Amino acid sequence: MKQSGQGRAVLESLLEGNRAFREGQGPAIADRAEIARLCNEGQRPRAAVLCCSDSRVTPELVFCQGLGQIFSIRTAGNVVSDFERGSVEYAVADLGARLVLVMGHSGCGAVAGALQGKGNGCMKRVLSQIAPSVEQAIRQAALPEQVAEQAENFNILSSLALLRADPVLASVPDLTFAAAKYNTQTGEVTLLQVNEPENSKAC
Repeated sequence: MKQSGQGRAVLESLLEGNRAFREGQGPAIADRAEIARLCNEGQRPRAAVLCCSDSRVTPELVFCQGLGQIFSIRTAGNVVSDFERGSVEYAVADLGARLVLVMGHSGCGAVAGALQGKGNGCMKRVLSQIAPSVEQAIRQAALPEQVAEQAENFNILSSLALLRADPVLASVPDLTFAAAKYNTQTGEVTLLQVNEPENSKAC
């Protein structure tokens, strides 16, 4: 049995917050004193969460977390480029986050756009990054109606793999990485993958 470590404890706390969210609760509203404290003492977020920019998938609400708890990085299709990697590096190396979570969601419009070959301007570059996950889903899905869901999952896992390969993040010995998916119909967050720190010890 492994010791969970700080990152795993944070992940369990977020999942507990998601249960509260599904029961109709919301994050505590910070009063003026708490806002001032965070300003004076600085931020120490527990988790860096990279997720889709979809307006229905706000991590602070989905996980029932207040100010200063989550360092959020949001992009269409939860894709990862140098800008997103740099933001996660900052959250971990400078602010002390010990959980890196990539969260996609069901019915992702960016994945649907990649499936349909859409995209103009800069969005075309976003969809091109999702395209390999779409191609993988087309090859592996047992039924055509499963392609979109599998493409979403593969895309989430692909973004997580890019973050895990980041040299700065890889050098942090006690960092937990996780991939999750938010169900826009039920509000539930489901884990797809969890990578514990290598120095987790058996007890």
